[in-house]
Amino acid sequence: MLAVLLGLVGWAHESTPLARPLQHWLQDRAVADARPMVSTGVATVLIDEASQARHGPLPWRRDLHARLIDQLSGARVVIDTEPFGTPESERALAELQNIHATIAADPVLARHPELPALIERSEASLNGDAHLTQSLERHARVLLSLGPPGDGLPPLPRLASAAAGIGHAVPGADADGVIRRHPLWRHGSAQDAPSLAALGAGLYRGDSMAAVETGLRDHPPRLAGHSLPDDSDSGLMPLWPVHDGPDGAPPSLSALEVLAGSPALARLKGRIVVIGRDDRSTPRLRLPDRREISPAEALARLSGAMADGHWARTPAAMQWLPWGLLVAAGLYLWRIVPRLTRNSALMLSASLCLALALGSHGLLAWGGMWITPTLPIFALVLGHLALIARDRWQMHQRRSRSRNTLLSTTLDEDTVITSYETVTVTTRERTVIRHDEPETVPQAPPRPVPAPPPAVARPPSAPHATPAPSALPSHLQDTQVLDERRAFVDTQVLHSPDTLEATQPLTREELAACLATPAVFRQPPVLSDTVRRQPALGPYVLERELGRGAMGRVHLARHRDTGAVVALKTLALGREFDGFALEEARQRFQREALAASRLDHADIVRVFECGEQDGIAYIAMERLTGQDLSQHLAPEHLLPVATVVAISRRIARALAHAHAQGIIHRDIKPANIMVDIGRNQVKVTDFGIARITDANRTRTGLVLGSPSYMSPEQLAGRPVDGRSDLYSLGVLMFQMLTGELPLKGNTMSELIGAIARTPAPDVRTLRPSLPAALAEVIGILLEKRPELRYRDGLDLAEDLKLVADTLRRPTRPAGSIAASVQECAPGPDTDQSRPPSPRAGGAQSHR
Repeated sequence: MLAVLLGLVGWAHESTPLARPLQHWLQDRAVADARPMVSTGVATVLIDEASQARHGPLPWRRDLHARLIDQLSGARVVIDTEPFGTPESERALAELQNIHATIAADPVLARHPELPALIERSEASLNGDAHLTQSLERHARVLLSLGPPGDGLPPLPRLASAAAGIGHAVPGADADGVIRRHPLWRHGSAQDAPSLAALGAGLYRGDSMAAVETGLRDHPPRLAGHSLPDDSDSGLMPLWPVHDGPDGAPPSLSALEVLAGSPALARLKGRIVVIGRDDRSTPRLRLPDRREISPAEALARLSGAMADGHWARTPAAMQWLPWGLLVAAGLYLWRIVPRLTRNSALMLSASLCLALALGSHGLLAWGGMWITPTLPIFALVLGHLALIARDRWQMHQRRSRSRNTLLSTTLDEDTVITSYETVTVTTRERTVIRHDEPETVPQAPPRPVPAPPPAVARPPSAPHATPAPSALPSHLQDTQVLDERRAFVDTQVLHSPDTLEATQPLTREELAACLATPAVFRQPPVLSDTVRRQPALGPYVLERELGRGAMGRVHLARHRDTGAVVALKTLALGREFDGFALEEARQRFQREALAASRLDHADIVRVFECGEQDGIAYIAMERLTGQDLSQHLAPEHLLPVATVVAISRRIARALAHAHAQGIIHRDIKPANIMVDIGRNQVKVTDFGIARITDANRTRTGLVLGSPSYMSPEQLAGRPVDGRSDLYSLGVLMFQMLTGELPLKGNTMSELIGAIARTPAPDVRTLRPSLPAALAEVIGILLEKRPELRYRDGLDLAEDLKLVADTLRRPTRPAGSIAASVQECAPGPDTDQSRPPSPRAGGAQSHR
């Protein structure tokens, strides 16, 4: 198949004009920039308007051409480009000859001797062919031209026999008038004619006419002691030399000056002299450097280039190189391009095309060798266009199938359909800012509570007040005890860096020890009396720790002046960076945090303020309730399908809002999505934090990053855009629906290799009951190449709305909360009973 495609590309390159403009442009630039060579062996005699004003319009009488040739007796070779295919003044000469015969036959008229002499002089003046024949015989090195390509009449037999040779004077200009290749032979119905320029160059170098014609017919052709390129059948590619005339042109004289015997004729001695027209009606030709010249000058330049061996050569060993490069381009498009992103592939292919163009340019300009680079370039361009068209078609087909599936899918028996009634939970404090009406999140089923571990002994230095045992369950009693032990007992505000050590990040050992204990029952280290004081960062007083991670901690904090309660996230820049890296990290932190503070969306956590003190950066954010999505990833604790779709849709719209502001999250993962089903709350957190920590990702002793959720381009270190976040959201959706990651690895290298090369499995291989439309959406999100994913979050949210429409059952009378929860509870295999079929005439995607 590849061979057939490459054959079609080669045929299109050679037989169609698609690649010809690029080939001509590259060839012209190389020839124009070629190393200049000097030629002093040619000149021109032009029949210009001044000459025609003195001796009459064209075509001139043959006796004038005879006089020109006689005046050019000092030239080494004379090439007359005027056609002489028909006799001159045939009717007038025949009439004079008839009168002459009548006088000779009449005795009365014969007695007047002056009358026959007058007739003979008239005959001689009208018989220009005889004069020209005599001049040709005297000079013996004059070449005559065939007629124009339209008629192609050869000179009269008497002229042809007197001339040294006959050839064609066609320079070989392309449709744009530029002379790029000169044909060595012109094939006609009567006979094949060699190039006048080649004949003149051979005679100029001392070869006989028979030797020149024989050399041009050989394979490979030979001329003036040089072997011509093997592909010279398609035309010889001249390298235009610089001549010794004005502006690098060959010396030129007017025919009027030649007929008048001008002293300037001495400059033409020993040269190839071309006689031709040069008036307003003469068509102009162009050189590769876009200079316009007459056909006579073009023929003279071609003769000089051939006489001095100035033409482009293609060694026999390199004639098949363009086809070898074509095969290499095909293998590159087949094996390498699919492994790259579109931008990387385009940049690499553009670099290859530029290298091919520059290489051929250098070979011709400095080495006189021409290798056509347009065949592999043409293949690369066509290949990329075909791949782009294929990708667009596949995306169109997949989206069409997705829309059709959304309208026609019948849900499986155990597909989850949840109630859209939410549970009202009374809480002590609510800090939620709504900027638009968010989508309602269906209620999650209750989760079984793990049995508490044995009671933990409380040190006497941590006083607390515990409610009566009957007031709270046993596992909540221990939780409250741990919360009280985390609280600080001293209300004095200190600014010493020592008191802020509690905000430093965990080392690998600390993090491993922290993760070894269930989150509900972890105990903080016992703090000494000198540390049991409330520290402050900027205007915020830290009240208690809410959580911790590899790069820092989150505290409940209160503004000293306004009393506003916020969640304060700290990043220990002073411990992670030093020197120039620390200053760069500070600047990056300021930029990212300020950009995140401008995000104004109901499903993105609000950022109020950011700052940095004693090497500790902090971000004051909206205080959230609920828990992150990592609590809902175990197979026994999965959320209903409709709930996952609703949460994912709100995340997609939040990402679309951030991407429109030019902000990429870069770390979408369960820990950065906070949900509170009772409050109908979904919040995306930590915008910009991944960008801040990315510069120090390999620091020894720290666990950073979430490679399982990273896109292939992010893992490869390439520039990312919003589609990278959509890939991470696809991984998150896959895990929320199945409890498993789509791609895994025993080691980091195996994981990275799987994400980069292994196609993501269909989510229905792990949960067959899922709708086909939802599986199609996740498959689009998990495409390796960004251009095959959704363009933005709005497109994804639109398709998720169609999925939600197929999952939503008609509104039923309101029932008890217990009934709603029972309906939403997962079954033994985490899937639920058969839902109703989707409503007819559902909405279609506008993409």
